[in-house]
Amino acid sequence: MFKISSFEVEKGTKKSGVLKVVERSLGPIDVPITIVNGIESGPILCVLAGEHGCEYAGIETCIRLSKDINPKELRGTLIVLPIINVPGFQARTPYICPIDGVNIGRAWPGNLIPYSSISNFITYNIFHDVILKSNYVVDLHGGDLVESISDPCIYLLRTGKKEIDEVSESLANVFGVEYIVETFPPKTGEPPGTLQHEAAKRGIPAILAEAGHEGKVEEKDVTLLYNGVLNVMKHLEMVRGKPGSTIKPKMIRMAKVTTEKGGLFYSNFEVGSIISQGDVLGEIRDIHGKTIHRIIAPTKGKIWAKVNTLPWDPALGHFLFLLLSENFVT
Repeated sequence: MFKISSFEVEKGTKKSGVLKVVERSLGPIDVPITIVNGIESGPILCVLAGEHGCEYAGIETCIRLSKDINPKELRGTLIVLPIINVPGFQARTPYICPIDGVNIGRAWPGNLIPYSSISNFITYNIFHDVILKSNYVVDLHGGDLVESISDPCIYLLRTGKKEIDEVSESLANVFGVEYIVETFPPKTGEPPGTLQHEAAKRGIPAILAEAGHEGKVEEKDVTLLYNGVLNVMKHLEMVRGKPGSTIKPKMIRMAKVTTEKGGLFYSNFEVGSIISQGDVLGEIRDIHGKTIHRIIAPTKGKIWAKVNTLPWDPALGHFLFLLLSENFVT
């Protein structure tokens, strides 16, 4: 028997439903969940998507996994949460939960402090009911509704804890993407916030996979994420077979390009472009068309992602461009 909240799932069975994560005046916010409890004991893997409610390729991947994985052929337990940010999904809102304006992807592990935010309640209940019961986590993302990206990749957090980092890297290596982007714990004074960081602090290896963009559900992205999760499950010996990927990923880092100047954003380059340090990537103009700021490339690299919105508000704390930079291979 495997239990999460009010869910009880017998060995060799599958159960779908919802987790109540927040009470509101006219009813709760429910997060959909499927638990596939294998016929044999083994690892507990949580696969989730929809922290950003318009990153649809990951959501569709979770839906297919929930439907396809057979508990009679599974060793261990698969927990699937296709949509974490249910309000953002319903309102078609990129980046944030529209109720409180919080980026759920930066709100882990949450809290239940009154007057904090709906997002903190959502992440707290999922973190304590689901994540802390898992042995491994795969978090599925993709370019949001207003983002273009060039290539699928894996974000790999380097915690400095060898036992966590080695396992996380092994999951990233078998997933089946060309790029693994190294990230590091936040500096002193920065809020932690990411699921990878908070899970790793509790001894749970976690990776973040990116594929998809601009609110599209393209089969190539869904297939890549779906096969990537299956590769992880094969690596963990949850299902039969060996990981099917033959890709030897490149380990690189990413540079975030942004500006504190608000205005209208005009880009000079498309995603996938190879740029040099000092290139003018774009500019910020005022509403009358006057250029007030030029955005300069801080390094050589490849434009991996950019936003496609005309209005730019630096208070969003987001990026204009993301560059694949360190150890970049052309």
